[in-house]
Amino acid sequence: TGEKVADLQHVASNDDADPDDPDQRGRSAISQALRAGVQYWIALDGYPGDLGVADMRYAFTPGMVFDVSVESSPGGSVHPGGGVFAAGAELTFQATPEDNFHFVRWEGDVESTANPLTLAVSKDFRLRAVFESSISDGFESGDLTSMEYSFRGDQPWEVIEWGMDEEPPVPSFVGNFSARAGRIGDGQSSSLILRAEVAGGMASFDFRVSSEKGWDFFKFYINGEIDSDFEKQSGEVPWQSYEFVLPPGNVELEWCYSKDNVSSSQLGDDTAYLDNLSLPFDRPKAVVPRLFVDVVPEGIKLRIEGELGRAYQIESSENLADWSPFDVEPVNNEVVIEVSGPEFEGSQQRFFRAVIQ
Repeated sequence: TGEKVADLQHVASNDDADPDDPDQRGRSAISQALRAGVQYWIALDGYPGDLGVADMRYAFTPGMVFDVSVESSPGGSVHPGGGVFAAGAELTFQATPEDNFHFVRWEGDVESTANPLTLAVSKDFRLRAVFESSISDGFESGDLTSMEYSFRGDQPWEVIEWGMDEEPPVPSFVGNFSARAGRIGDGQSSSLILRAEVAGGMASFDFRVSSEKGWDFFKFYINGEIDSDFEKQSGEVPWQSYEFVLPPGNVELEWCYSKDNVSSSQLGDDTAYLDNLSLPFDRPKAVVPRLFVDVVPEGIKLRIEGELGRAYQIESSENLADWSPFDVEPVNNEVVIEVSGPEFEGSQQRFFRAVIQ
């Protein structure tokens, strides 16, 4: 759709309706909800040198359609995007975070932490994926006061702003600042130490080394033990990321740059850099279970949103005081109930709830 060929909004596309059938070569097909009164443009492509006639066949079935608006905060994307969809269509949205971000929740007309998120279209709605930075300290504050840092060795670490303190400027992995080992001489060392209580799980940091290869080293320790998977980094090591697993509880992390005792001319920057430290501080938050009701051709559909790995029991009541288990087993945390069933005979109203088993 749109008014200019160079600025059209994509609605739907298909390359080959049945790519495994050689007799169907060149045949495409789409099934798409459209709005009456809107002009749609159809673009055809082909192989170089192809000639012939394009035959288009179509059939329109009147029905109710709804607008679905899909957005995302900085740090990620959502697939599929928004558009016009037929009433009753079931859509599955996948939120994908970028590097150094993680998905938090959906907001808008639907609030959920499920990812992917499956919804039945029964009205116009707006959906927005919220992403947050996974970085615990990117040193963008310009100092080493945001967490419980300390130092060991002959010189303390410092935070530098690239393009200001260094010539020629070499950008940090992300942002404008990074931590740098202290300026030390032969036979000396400079360590940055962080003590913290973590929830346990995956952690990471970015680093860069510029030193005399094979003599001056950058090392990483966890609780006083050298991390053998990290190895000793030496020479010209460009910015890269390192991931590791931390146990829950109190931990001590140490990044150490050290030089050998032999006097030598300075090679490279003669230091190590640290950036984008990501630690598992937050324990997984408990998800408050929520029960949603959608009207479907079979009757009503109960949709449960809760904690992953939890089992829920559906209970029903006519008066909100007396509850009894409803004889149906949730599948993928969804239940379809036929309201014409015998258990509904004589009922003027019926309430449902989901209970953790």
